[in-house]
Amino acid sequence: MRRFWLGLVLGALLLPLGTLAAAALGLMGTDTAPNPPIWEAKLARLAFTRSVARHADSIPNPLSSSEDQLRIGLRIYSGNCGGCHGFPNHPSSFGLSFYPRAKQFAENPPTRPDWQNYWIMTHGIRRTAMAAWVNELPEEKWWQVATFVSELGHLPPAVDSVWRRAGGD
Repeated sequence: MRRFWLGLVLGALLLPLGTLAAAALGLMGTDTAPNPPIWEAKLARLAFTRSVARHADSIPNPLSSSEDQLRIGLRIYSGNCGGCHGFPNHPSSFGLSFYPRAKQFAENPPTRPDWQNYWIMTHGIRRTAMAAWVNELPEEKWWQVATFVSELGHLPPAVDSVWRRAGGD
């Protein structure tokens, strides 16, 4: 039993000390050119998903998802979000240079509810290029963007046609 406890204590000490030594010796990569390892991407996604679920208040969207609101949300997205998150036929090379990569919404639309998208936009995401934009626009405008990105996978045909042409070539 004594060996068990000794092994447990040594293991608990050696793992963090080994990690610290590897960092101090410059053995951990810090370049952003390669894609993150699968384990890192999965761990980050799990932490992000759980954190948003825990911290984002489930508040009702004060706006309807009418075509007018979606068009306004698209206009705001085009001026404030598309530079990193891209457009149909025009992914963002800037956003794809981030580490982790900025999600390209045209090919991979958000699947979160509007209130979580609103929270992400206004609070940001640590250790990414996604800043907290809460003071950049009035609350109503963020709800318009949140409504738009939450509906991206199933926009009404008239708004979808505008979306498909957004961002230039």
